[in-house]
Amino acid sequence: MNAREAVAVAEAAAPEFGIPDHFAAQDAELRIVELVAGAPIVDQLPPPGPVFDRKAWVVQFAADILWVELTVDDATSRIVRVRRSRNAALDIEARSHG
Repeated sequence: MNAREAVAVAEAAAPEFGIPDHFAAQDAELRIVELVAGAPIVDQLPPPGPVFDRKAWVVQFAADILWVELTVDDATSRIVRVRRSRNAALDIEARSHG
């Protein structure tokens, strides 16, 4: 997988993770990320459990100062983590409730 492919995977998955249309994919960076086995893909700290390293692409979506990151596993092309800036989380929550 390359950066362009990672961005395409993240853009396709963005609606599933509640990323609004006005958030634009900015870039993809290949990183080694720590994940907890069996942890749900939610925007919160993972539960305790065995940790493993994974090579993955972190794709950032942004709208002004708000950002959301989707992490795409390099080997499987699956989304393995989502993180939001605090203000993005509040903005997305407010939009979904009214």
